[in-house]
Amino acid sequence: MRNDRTPRGRSRADRMADEHDSAFRDLIRGVAVTEEELAAIATMPDRSIRQVKDYLRENKRTSRSAAPVTGMLRALRRRVERGWRALAAGLAAAMPPGHRIRDPRRS
Repeated sequence: MRNDRTPRGRSRADRMADEHDSAFRDLIRGVAVTEEELAAIATMPDRSIRQVKDYLRENKRTSRSAAPVTGMLRALRRRVERGWRALAAGLAAAMPPGHRIRDPRRS
């Protein structure tokens, strides 16, 4: 029994054309780039398209994982600043009227 028979109603040339079409589609997918990738290729002319795509993919992974940490640090900083402001306001309210608080940064 032969396994490479063409299906009924299709010629061998049709099947070969389909194989060539899929190979061509794979080729196009391999060289197609987005605007971001094109900009990166322009800045890194010594790298191939695949290397640039891999580089961008790696940077997206690291930037995504770093983004939550950066956001948490910003939130912590804002919270600490609000706490210090509240403490300073509380101390200022506890001082007698007319008392001036000296700024330690201005010596």
